[in-house]
Amino acid sequence: MNMEILIASLTSHGHRVTTQRVHIMKHLWQKNIISNIDDLYVELRTKQLVSWATVYSTIKLLCQLGWLQLHGSEAGDKYYSWIKK
Repeated sequence: MNMEILIASLTSHGHRVTTQRVHIMKHLWQKNIISNIDDLYVELRTKQLVSWATVYSTIKLLCQLGWLQLHGSEAGDKYYSWIKK
């Protein structure tokens, strides 16, 4: 699995690959588990201007395309992890 395949997957499904989206995906790529979206947003903002909406929509899109998986329940702790392709 590499970043080029991930980007190709987005474009092949008709999704735009914006500068902000690439920044988010590269940052996520370095993590095995994404446990706190709020902390992730703060980390991302220290390097480039991104919005909450873009962070959440990118994570949701990666889940829909089968790249990230949500673990946990609504009542408990939730976290995301990469699905190995």
